[in-house]
Amino acid sequence: MSARVKAPEKATGRKAAPKKAAPEKDAPKKARPTSSGGAKRAAVVSTKPQFTEINLIGTRPISDNSESREGTPVDLFLLHTTEAGGGENLISYMEMMADRSYHYVVDDDAHGNTVYDLVDTDLAAWSAKGANHRSINLAFGYSTAAWTGEQWIANARNAIRIAAWLAVQDCRKYGIPVVVNSPPYRETAGISDHNFATQMLPETGNTHTDVGPGFPWDLFAADVASFTTTSKGAT
Repeated sequence: MSARVKAPEKATGRKAAPKKAAPEKDAPKKARPTSSGGAKRAAVVSTKPQFTEINLIGTRPISDNSESREGTPVDLFLLHTTEAGGGENLISYMEMMADRSYHYVVDDDAHGNTVYDLVDTDLAAWSAKGANHRSINLAFGYSTAAWTGEQWIANARNAIRIAAWLAVQDCRKYGIPVVVNSPPYRETAGISDHNFATQMLPETGNTHTDVGPGFPWDLFAADVASFTTTSKGAT
């Protein structure tokens, strides 16, 4: 059975002029493209969660569900739920629909945690409507915004830790402030979720409320902090 996934938040036509979140440092500079696309990330910390990484960039139609950032600086890393399953079922469904994508899908699965690289982070994925050009987007595989904190921990604890590690890597690469912006949101660049775009960037046309009120932001923020306070070194 094909996985069902929430309706896309793809930007259509001319993108709205973004309401710039006030960064906590100078506006980030866009990183130069790397030869291996979004799968390549600069080493930042000395510890790294264990996971299997599957790079589908350039090898599957899902990576074509993307577009140029048109020079827009990247200043947001946004978390999402799928409201359904993950893995191959989710990816095949997004390929069939051809109107939605994420840069990453992180599965907390029975075979070990798996990260799917779907869209090069130098490109805009189709995840958050008018915020697509300025954001990197990660979805938790099997997940729903209705989960309680206990359900998040039971179903996706390791995926949360992996998401924090990926967020830190891309924040360093693109100059995004390593700031976890949880509800009640501040008008600032950094790491947040789809609901941030809905609540704080209404001009982008977003309506989704994921990752939901039960998401354990304190746990996620602690994971982010653990990856930014350790000594830098090879991963």
